[in-house]
Amino acid sequence: MQKFIVTKTGRYISMTAINFHDNIFDNIKQFQFNQDVKGKVLFCYIPKINFNNDMISEIRERLMFKLGDDIELIMKKVDHIPLTKRGKHRFLIQKLNIKFHDRNKFKKIKYYALGVNY
Repeated sequence: MQKFIVTKTGRYISMTAINFHDNIFDNIKQFQFNQDVKGKVLFCYIPKINFNNDMISEIRERLMFKLGDDIELIMKKVDHIPLTKRGKHRFLIQKLNIKFHDRNKFKKIKYYALGVNY
């Protein structure tokens, strides 16, 4: 499943919960999340010319508010983020084997949006 980040405690965070409806990413040209270890996510970003370190600190703080304290967030400035074979951008590269057909696991999934458990 490409649409979820998995935390250290096994929480599934929908990528729609990471959506911001403000200007927080205005000084970033492109970004992408990558996960290959439970509880750890890499945020790769390509900054725009007017980008500075204060901005990345604010982005980190805002992301951590949405992600929670049971995940390690690694920020990495990159020069290039590859597109798919069809030329599209992927918001999350999820390398964990996430299966939803297991009923017991499905019952444990909690979706978080805007920092609220529902």
